[in-house]
Amino acid sequence: MVPVSNASANTLLDDLLEAADVASERHRIAILAVTDLARTVGDRKRQKALHGRAVRARNSHYCNAAAMLPGFPGQRTDALARLIVKYQEGAWKRHAHCTSEPPAEIIGKIEEHIWRSLKTGARAITSSRHLDNILSQGKK
Repeated sequence: MVPVSNASANTLLDDLLEAADVASERHRIAILAVTDLARTVGDRKRQKALHGRAVRARNSHYCNAAAMLPGFPGQRTDALARLIVKYQEGAWKRHAHCTSEPPAEIIGKIEEHIWRSLKTGARAITSSRHLDNILSQGKK
């Protein structure tokens, strides 16, 4: 990594944050770049803010996926947890390379929301209890 002054790093961070608001994949890549740069210059506040954005985006995709599932909330939570694990262990290995949009075969399906949640860069959640908390907060 090339050494940079804090002033130029902050300017670069601001520029990258602005660019991060454009498109989903460009957004994700910019977030990862800003996070890496913020880590390099020790900007914990921005690291936390960026992580928070990724988590909120992931949670929103989980809520959208759960809304497509039949059954009661508890049943949906368990089903979503199983689908996330199944997708990660299978199709994600083929689809992870897709950068800006999910593969055509999953558009409009629950897997599209799982793909988008994984592309946020936030850790995938497979615990039913944790997913239940996320989904109940999404209703508010």
